[in-house]
Amino acid sequence: MEMFVNAIKLRRIATLIVLLVFSMQLTFAQKLAGKWKCTKETLQEMRFGFANTKAKCSFKKDGTFTVVVKGYSMGGVKYTPYRYMSVEAKGRYVLNGNTITSTIDAKDIEVGVGTDMEDPTLDESIMDKRDVRGNRTVWISANRRYENELFTDNVQEQTVKEKILELWTWNGLPVSFDGSDGINIGNLIGLTKK
Repeated sequence: MEMFVNAIKLRRIATLIVLLVFSMQLTFAQKLAGKWKCTKETLQEMRFGFANTKAKCSFKKDGTFTVVVKGYSMGGVKYTPYRYMSVEAKGRYVLNGNTITSTIDAKDIEVGVGTDMEDPTLDESIMDKRDVRGNRTVWISANRRYENELFTDNVQEQTVKEKILELWTWNGLPVSFDGSDGINIGNLIGLTKK
């Protein structure tokens, strides 16, 4: 009889421990779910060559998250055009105790990088100069600058995509909450409640 009572006690203790761990896991997931903005330190990592950058992310209880980054440069003069950058990445995450693992598929990252520079073939004033012998170089140089900007945009888009994959793909990184309004994911990402 005593063995039977001890077995019941052990079963109750084991059940209590499982419930305690499960409730801690749910509490941890509930703390993570919501909208967050990136800290200044994280933004410095995610600047991607743009002076003014803002980033936010949201974690959902269903194990998905979204990261949105927007930035622009301080250009806007004739030879240094104004540049903008926009990123939206969607991924999945799993919490395991106080660690997090995430995945992002490259096809789920949308990156847009561009300038305020206009295509010279669409600008009638420059197109008219193309046909005048002395002003042909105006059109050629405007066209070269425009093509260089398009090439730079493409290179920056690829660089931004690779950096997003590097920063937001985690494999068992520790997650720590600092109070009710901050979270750190390893040494990579710092977030505050939005």
